[in-house]
Amino acid sequence: VLVFPEPQFGFTIVPDSGCSPLLVNFPSVIGAVQYLWNFGDGNTGSGPTPVHLYTNTTTNNQTFTIQLIAQSPFGCVDTTYGQVVVFPNPTAQFTIDSTAGCAPLSLNFTNTSTSASFFHWNMGNGTTFDTTLANFGYVFFNSTGIAQTYQTSLIAETMQGCKDTVYQNVTVYPTITALFTY
Repeated sequence: VLVFPEPQFGFTIVPDSGCSPLLVNFPSVIGAVQYLWNFGDGNTGSGPTPVHLYTNTTTNNQTFTIQLIAQSPFGCVDTTYGQVVVFPNPTAQFTIDSTAGCAPLSLNFTNTSTSASFFHWNMGNGTTFDTTLANFGYVFFNSTGIAQTYQTSLIAETMQGCKDTVYQNVTVYPTITALFTY
């Protein structure tokens, strides 16, 4: 009687979690010669070292269960499972009460971002700061004699480090100095 060894295949997921879209590699499984992958999101594949892109368009973490049915050189089959967690991305958004005006230009910013915990602001003029305030004011100056356009930006970030960035331009006209002679 000839008895072949029972296959007990396992596989690794690199990385096993991350922000959407998440590109996942499945390194080769030692001892397997045929592979049938079910990636858990409706897609399948074959081959020893597949790469798969996972996306999460929801506001919650999504866990995908991966199934591998592998065959040994002796024709014996084993089924094994693994999981990958794909974190959602935040949506960075903000409004400004005006996007142009004369210096000193006092503006009110309103953060309307969703699904984020940290907020990184860049005023486009060298000033950066972090704040969780939904509303704040900022004053732009311009003493150059010509209009200056500043690209303001907001990076919204989740607890898992997933980020989204949004930009808005602010044009600041120079300060006017009234002079006259007689």
